[in-house]
Amino acid sequence: MILNSVVVTAYNSSKYIAHALESIYEQTILPDEIILVDDASADVSELEVLVKAYAVRSEVPSIRLIQLDKNVGPGSARNVGYEHCTGKFVSFLDADDAWCTEKISYVMAAIEAKPHADVLFHRYAPKPENIPKNTESVPEFSEVDYRYYLSGNIHPPTVSVNRSRFPEFRFSDGRRYSEDFATFYLAMSVGRTFVLINRVLAHGYKAAIGEAGLSANVFRMHSGYISACLMLLQKVDHRAKMVLISMMILEYFKFPIRLFKLGYRRIDTSN
Repeated sequence: MILNSVVVTAYNSSKYIAHALESIYEQTILPDEIILVDDASADVSELEVLVKAYAVRSEVPSIRLIQLDKNVGPGSARNVGYEHCTGKFVSFLDADDAWCTEKISYVMAAIEAKPHADVLFHRYAPKPENIPKNTESVPEFSEVDYRYYLSGNIHPPTVSVNRSRFPEFRFSDGRRYSEDFATFYLAMSVGRTFVLINRVLAHGYKAAIGEAGLSANVFRMHSGYISACLMLLQKVDHRAKMVLISMMILEYFKFPIRLFKLGYRRIDTSN
């Protein structure tokens, strides 16, 4: 078994995918393989050209493109990539995100410090300019449980899974919204060990609300989140249910604020 695999998922993301791939090839510790899963994009021909160029560029990491016949959503697409990986550790990256150069290096350091970790993750910035400039040389590695969601979030491009400890890991199939939250919260609630690397090591390129991608659909995001919470309420214990209920109440306060921000951005861009 090789050491590090990366699953990159893409859907009509030719505008950003080169940034994502380049951030992998610029890692201080290179992964062994990249599995790029195209979720039935209209621009797949551009991905094919890009993959061929990277394959010629370097033998390590190897890069492979898997093209899906129909669009299945981000979680299911990640699962396809995960099933084709051969690495002991699998990290995820979306086509419209990018990693900081020391991402894999810090994941390996966290594994050395917390070898019992099932899932490792770090912090995320919406855009490169949001990355804090003043950070300590060695980030803190801390174990967290589902209560982390009361004050934070776990973004898929920040996540690395220890397959030797968690081979059955899969994202929640069939969900197009909040599939990551449903997956991670359930895993935490049943005692899987999550380790936070307290440093921003990934970023996006667009605003969280009101631009292209799934996040642009605020109404479906909201209903998808509530649906995931209702599903989780049927599966978790009493303490985890109390946290979920608190999160649902908070979501109903946040939702109109998102709508306001979306409307304001549309008015601002139209002027």
